[in-house]
Amino acid sequence: MSSIINILGIAVIGNMAAYWFQPIQSAKRRFIDLFTRLTFFHKAIDKALNCSKCMSFWVYLIICQDVIGAALCSFVGYLINFSIDKIQSWYEG
Repeated sequence: MSSIINILGIAVIGNMAAYWFQPIQSAKRRFIDLFTRLTFFHKAIDKALNCSKCMSFWVYLIICQDVIGAALCSFVGYLINFSIDKIQSWYEG
């Protein structure tokens, strides 16, 4: 049961870090911009830190050190992001 809660919680944290939590977004952007000279690293870090699936995967992998759980957490992060996008488009439309 606790691993399910961990997966859900870390998937939400991944989404928050990628999009929702505004106070860290400017610091995250400055960190990404440190790698502008290294084009490959800049693109990779930009994708990893601005993607809810990637953030959920890496945060879970770093915290729990379980690749299978990280993959599942990434999928849950995708579902959360997809749900939010659909709800926002429903409210806008």
